[in-house]
Amino acid sequence: MYVMVYDYENNGVRDVKVFVNGDYEGSTNLQGRFMLPYKRSYKSGFDISLKKDGYEEIIQSVYFDPVQALYFKIGNAEQYLAIGKSFIDNGDCASALEYLDRSLSLDPSWNDTMFLKAVALNRLHRYGEALGVLGGIPLNSVNRECVEDFMKENMNAMLMENSRTGASDSPGLVLDTEEELKAFIQKKTSEADALYVEQKFKRAYEVYTQILGLKPYDAEIRFKRMKSLFLSNRQDSSNYELILEDCSFLSSIGFVNEEMKEIMAFISDGNEENR
Repeated sequence: MYVMVYDYENNGVRDVKVFVNGDYEGSTNLQGRFMLPYKRSYKSGFDISLKKDGYEEIIQSVYFDPVQALYFKIGNAEQYLAIGKSFIDNGDCASALEYLDRSLSLDPSWNDTMFLKAVALNRLHRYGEALGVLGGIPLNSVNRECVEDFMKENMNAMLMENSRTGASDSPGLVLDTEEELKAFIQKKTSEADALYVEQKFKRAYEVYTQILGLKPYDAEIRFKRMKSLFLSNRQDSSNYELILEDCSFLSSIGFVNEEMKEIMAFISDGNEENR
């Protein structure tokens, strides 16, 4: 039974590893093809998985049929980024997010993908999430002005939306000047700190994330955000990657304290136990 693997540009993909029910069976050739020999155990159906470094893993349940071929599409980060951009250009930002997230799952450090995700979120009026994404983009001489301008634009859009819906306690506020921006950040910091003291850690994390959208290099805010996420549920391992990313950033700028070391040790011990 032929297994035929193509990418999102309709090119055959070579050296894709083929696994059946968890067992390695071989790899695709130059044309992206692989001949899967029949086995009795395949008669009632089997799980096939396709793996290649830099590409999204494909897992599917199928039945063996010697007169049929199995066709699969497998994509990499660059292709999913291109698809996401195309959806944004066509006004379908919800579909764009799906492909941009798939791209980031393969290469979470790709700044272009993160910026486009923020654009899609912004156009869906998910301003707080967009700020969180923008706050995770490392700034450099190439992107600093573009990212910072979009942060301010996005925050203003969020404030205007909240004012329109009655969710804002600052109706009509627009951050046109540095003084307005500074005052707003101080206000949001007080709000986040109060939530933290009240042990409303999940909400505190969200507000600290908004602040980081405007002050991405504020070590104290990033530390408080990281600690809020950790304290919201110490045992939630799905948060560990985000926590460790913040810890890595803080360490890189020389911000290290005992609390941070204890949190990193806790996560490290938990990961060791799960191996």
